Amino acid sequence: MLDALFRSRLVKEALAAVKEAAERAVRAALGAASVPTGEDVEELRRRLGELEATLDALASRREGAAPDPGGESVRDPRRT
Repeated sequence: MLDALFRSRLVKEALAAVKEAAERAVRAALGAASVPTGEDVEELRRRLGELEATLDALASRREGAAPDPGGESVRDPRRT
């Protein structure tokens, strides 16, 4: 009997509406608590990737730099 009830179109629509309302409420609560969304995290991940690529390009250019006017080559202080 419960099986037939859960296959009912009316029950399926009601459950879908409840699920949608619950998801909206959770998104609103997370937003109010300043918790980032999945989209926010993906955007941050994309921007971080761009920043890493820029830093890698700058490091590559720096490694090929000519010596500084003081006669010493410019080196990455992290590499000894």
